Amino acid sequence: MNTTGKIQENQAMDYLVALEQNASKKQDGRPSVQEVAEQMGVHRSTVYRFTERYIKAGILDSDYRLTEYGYDWLQNWKIKKLRLEKWLEHCKINKNSIAYNVNMIMENCTDDLITSLSNSVLTCRGCKFHPSSAACNWYSVNGENFKEKLGLHMPDGRYAIPFTLLKDNDQELLELSMAHRGFLHPAVLEIRDGEGTIHLTLRMMEQQSASGKWFRGEAGSVRYKMNGEWMEAPLTEGTALLPMSAFWLSYEGEDFKLIRGMTSIRFSCSSGMEAMGEREALMQIRIRRGLT
Repeated sequence: MNTTGKIQENQAMDYLVALEQNASKKQDGRPSVQEVAEQMGVHRSTVYRFTERYIKAGILDSDYRLTEYGYDWLQNWKIKKLRLEKWLEHCKINKNSIAYNVNMIMENCTDDLITSLSNSVLTCRGCKFHPSSAACNWYSVNGENFKEKLGLHMPDGRYAIPFTLLKDNDQELLELSMAHRGFLHPAVLEIRDGEGTIHLTLRMMEQQSASGKWFRGEAGSVRYKMNGEWMEAPLTEGTALLPMSAFWLSYEGEDFKLIRGMTSIRFSCSSGMEAMGEREALMQIRIRRGLT
């Protein structure tokens, strides 16, 4: 099997990730190709050569910054890679060889197989338990029963937390929902008197509808599912407020250093029902203590 193309593709991904990381350190968000080349130990022309494909594909703009589409595309790639790592952990693969095995899978397997393998560690859509929970010492509980633990282990304050909105359908292979671009990232978790509230700030987004028409708008309403019922999320100055009690939460060990949560949300776009009616998505959050 000729794997040259896949190997070059993964080498190119290294440069793409390096450009993203470099851009995050710049005030104007414009990465330095020269700095990336020095970091990777190559000539600047090598960075240009490997990343040219991403400019043609609309993933990078002419200044080597991620486009809106490119950001979502890269996040999908990162999700697949992270899930592969978790899958190998669940299979009790030696930790020292996990990175090597993930790279071999990414380089030699088809995209369909990579997607299938990466989704083998998705949180169960039915009971919300993580398949590798026993191996990784994870515990799960609904948000309502987590209130007491939250108040004990996280002081009142505001915390920036990453989140992902995934398409909610009957298939096991999930991908980013169009709603993922409809909110500012990261979200904000506010804890007050032991009660947690997720703040989702709305933003304008452009999207192509099923009919092929392009529209621009922002979410007009947001609802979340709690105890089997759909609840309207209050909107305050362009920010939707979701109670943490609406999430099914998983945490590692008893120190609560890493908490993951998931719930279902529904949203509609202000551009009108003809452009986009109410859609449903799975919202996943990650809370790492010590980050404010």
